[in-house]
Amino acid sequence: MTKFIVLLVGIVWACLLFISWGQADGIIPPQPETSRAQQR
Repeated sequence: MTKFIVLLVGIVWACLLFISWGQADGIIPPQPETSRAQQR
């Protein structure tokens, strides 16, 4: 069970890192959903 949680967290972290890199490079336009999630 712990392995599944670690894997899930790793995948989510990798996705967030990829999105942040894409926005920094101008590949992916910033989305309102991500900005709203960061404000919380």
